[in-house]
Amino acid sequence: MAVKLRELYDSIKKFDIELIAGSNGLDNIVTWVHMVESVGLSVFLESQQVAFTTGIGINNDEELLELVMHIHSNNASGMIINIGPYIKSIPHNVIEFCDTNNFPLFQVPWRIHMAEIMREFTYQITVAD
Repeated sequence: MAVKLRELYDSIKKFDIELIAGSNGLDNIVTWVHMVESVGLSVFLESQQVAFTTGIGINNDEELLELVMHIHSNNASGMIINIGPYIKSIPHNVIEFCDTNNFPLFQVPWRIHMAEIMREFTYQITVAD
């Protein structure tokens, strides 16, 4: 089962999530979700998944860019970054990379529990025809 990222995004707008880059990739197909907290763990990501990260394994802006690039190279459908104690803001070079590569990038404030978004995504994916 799969669904377009655009449809999933529409289902979670109530969570104060914001698309900040890669809007031309919103028709990417999504088959599942995956937490990815470091470049080393990105190898477990499968294509057509949406990657989620809190940034706990990221130490600086360059590591965040490297993580996003690895996730994109694994043919992920998009990425959601939790803005808070680990990642304060999304650097401009990450936004540029995502826009250039039509890779949807979302940010969500720390007060929003990522598990709620993941739950909504997985529900939508499993009920899709």
